[in-house]
Amino acid sequence: MNIKKNGMILKALSGFYYIEEDKTKDIFECKARGLFRNQKTEPMVGDVVEFNIDDKIIINILKRKNVMMRPSMSNIDNIILLISSCEPSPNSLIIDTIISICEYKNINPILIFTKQDIVKIDSYYQIYKKLGYKVININSYPYNNDNYIKQEVFTELSNSLTLIMGNSGSGKSTFINNIFNINIKTANISQKLGRGKHTTTHIELYKFNDIYIADSPGFSTLDISKYINIDLLYIQHTFIDFNEYIDKCKFSNCSHIKESNCNIIDNVTKGNISKIRYNNYTNIYNTIKENNKNTYK
Repeated sequence: MNIKKNGMILKALSGFYYIEEDKTKDIFECKARGLFRNQKTEPMVGDVVEFNIDDKIIINILKRKNVMMRPSMSNIDNIILLISSCEPSPNSLIIDTIISICEYKNINPILIFTKQDIVKIDSYYQIYKKLGYKVININSYPYNNDNYIKQEVFTELSNSLTLIMGNSGSGKSTFINNIFNINIKTANISQKLGRGKHTTTHIELYKFNDIYIADSPGFSTLDISKYINIDLLYIQHTFIDFNEYIDKCKFSNCSHIKESNCNIIDNVTKGNISKIRYNNYTNIYNTIKENNKNTYK
């Protein structure tokens, strides 16, 4: 008789899923039932699943808290976004895109600005700190304040699943290796491209005490639009600095792009809303709109 157990998928590779059983924490290598393909779904890293121990088959995927398709992962509690101050330079569109995704999918965003000893970036720090987001500045490795970084990070991540994201070359793998004592391959900056060489090729969860960490493949500004999967009508609510002004627009269906008597545009002009943030909002809005057009062609 097959014994059923529950566990979380730590890694998916070549059709095999590596599951940590809930109670014993033993790792089981399993395959998925063909039924999932018929349902046009498949297990992914972060899923809590039910599986048979004897035949090593995943038979059920429990309800997901959230899902990200790029990278393919579920049940994310936090996203740490590493932003380098140089090589590559910070890009506010990437920052606001990831924050919008977090707000939409009920994920806690944590912003870490790296390489502050080379080029100090304070303006972005102030923008996001003022909005109430967790923001941390760190130097290049070797860090000169390891204990402070660990204290700031660990208090946010206890008993959770965290995805680490950032531009290629932002120092994701180095950060994980040194803060969480996990050995992930790293590479130098590509001088030709001006960004990091990709070293993370698949998603895998690494365990540190009660914290689960995933490193994601680095991305560039050119492919950030592929990460956006937000309802066009909801995008305004993912910019929390808009919240107190949204209901005062003349039109209830105001998109805050070019409408007259738009309270959001008015407060950008007054300086109550960051112009950088607003410009990124319009960029993301138009990207989603264009993506929707291409989907239904």
